[in-house]
Order: sequence, then structure tokens, then C-alpha cells
Amino acid sequence: MLTTLKVHVIPNARRSELSAISRDEIRLKVRAQAQDGKANAEVIRFLAELIDCQKSRIAIKKGEKARIKIIEIAGINPEAVWGKLANNSLPGKQ
Repeated sequence: MLTTLKVHVIPNARRSELSAISRDEIRLKVRAQAQDGKANAEVIRFLAELIDCQKSRIAIKKGEKARIKIIEIAGINPEAVWGKLANNSLPGKQ
């Protein structure tokens, strides 16, 4: 079971947060700077926290040096991932 997400990343934010969610893309603000892989590492860490899974299950498949990334999550069905993301996007949940 593999879930694929299109993620728009905004690096160097005040805090890491899920800023928007739509049917085809999520938008993440991450605290880390976009240099030396710091933002990518924060994207993986923060996504793992949001969907409550191990970081090792998350991989950036495309866009390591771009703001728009294709991310794959192994072992969790897409409905569960989107449900957890939607739940975390509710006001007061961040």
C-alpha cells in the first residue's frame, strides 16, 4: 500500500504547519531553511508527526530541490492519510 502526495513547501517559516489542504495538494510551511536538505528533513519529520507514522515510511520521490514535491508514504492507505491531514487542518489543531 502506497500513498502519493503532492506537497507545496514554503521553507523558512516561523513554525512548521499545515497551511492548506485541497483534493490534489497540501501546502506545508516548514521552519527549516532550504539549504543542505534541512527543509526536506523537516518536511519528512513534520509529515510523520501529522499522520502519526514513522519517518522511514516517508520518501521524497520527486522535487528534492523544488518547492513542489511528490512524496510517497508506505504502509498507510490514502484515505487514512487524507483523513489525518484533514483532521490536523481544523482550526485550533496546529
